[in-house]
Amino acid sequence: MADAVRGAVSDAVPSAGAQSAPGTGSGPSAMVRGGPAHTGVYPKGTLPSGFEAWSVRLPDAVVAAPVVCAGTVYVNCSDGRCYALDAMTGAARWSFDAVGALKETPAVADGTVYVVGESGVLYAVGAADGRERWRQRVGHSGAPVVADGLLYVVHHPANLLRDASRIRALDAATGEERWERQLPDGAAAAAAVADGRVYVQGARAQLTAFDAVSGEELWHQGSTASQLSCCTPSVAGGMVCAGTGAGQLCAYDAATGEQLWGAQAAGVIDSTPALTEGLVFVGDSHGGVYAVDGNDGRLLWHLPNRYGASSPAICGSSGWIVSTKYGRGLFKISLSDGVVLWRHALDAHGTGPVYADGVVYVGTHAGTVLAVDAETGRKPARARRNLRV
Repeated sequence: MADAVRGAVSDAVPSAGAQSAPGTGSGPSAMVRGGPAHTGVYPKGTLPSGFEAWSVRLPDAVVAAPVVCAGTVYVNCSDGRCYALDAMTGAARWSFDAVGALKETPAVADGTVYVVGESGVLYAVGAADGRERWRQRVGHSGAPVVADGLLYVVHHPANLLRDASRIRALDAATGEERWERQLPDGAAAAAAVADGRVYVQGARAQLTAFDAVSGEELWHQGSTASQLSCCTPSVAGGMVCAGTGAGQLCAYDAATGEQLWGAQAAGVIDSTPALTEGLVFVGDSHGGVYAVDGNDGRLLWHLPNRYGASSPAICGSSGWIVSTKYGRGLFKISLSDGVVLWRHALDAHGTGPVYADGVVYVGTHAGTVLAVDAETGRKPARARRNLRV
């Protein structure tokens, strides 16, 4: 079994769904889980010459994963500011003051950073200077997603299990609304976009697919689950995967919505599954990390962790995870067998990890942004720890 997994990992295409540009001829982009399809797969990169691990202390908690684009780390902070940090050194380039705490990952595309705060306002700011370009009121929403010049935001109602949600598609350049659709029920996650379709999971684990351009509903997979589901879907190879509050990992045909298989974890699955060629990796709330066969959901290996785990950030044959709750650790693991290759202690509960150019980045609830060599995980030297912004 290990040999089969090792072969599948080595044959995977590292760039699939990773930091995909939003359209032909457009500039670089970055968003939650690596791209609009949320596969968690990042392209291979070389560690920059002279890079030294660093950590920066922001004024408040970092509860959403950062994104890295063109040498800059963009971090939303609970103090209501989006910070742009130099990816090599952690030095601050600019900060943008939004209204209300920022608890969702920003999106970057075509030189613009999109930030949505708890105030319900979506901001578009310049990636180079942090200056506001436009704003649009969208209500309390999940992380924004950009694909092919459109920006997708999913509204989260106050009562997720009682009130309905809506998804909006906006022109990424102007903020003008292109379409809006009511969802069958509440939603507590972001949309995933792939192959001209937008996928949204509802709070009761329903899954709905829309045409990305017109907003036409293409299919709906109903559910009567009573446990709250907060998992953002991921899409690759014609398959949509999402986890549920009951700990079930489900796979659906991306074109028809037909359920292909289901696999059971020990805890709640809120973290987005990571998809590579023929393999699915997911973390749950108190069971650890699971690797399953993408064809039938058969368990390939399980890395136990009573504190649970984030979904891995994947590059090549390696993955990086953060243990959840009280585990406070960043781990590098082998995707072929789940063996832990190194562990780096964190100062508080951490966000999901992000990989870019040989470096892994993670934020913590203590307000720390950490950048370490993805291969070694070596700690920052004393002079480069807890730099202040």
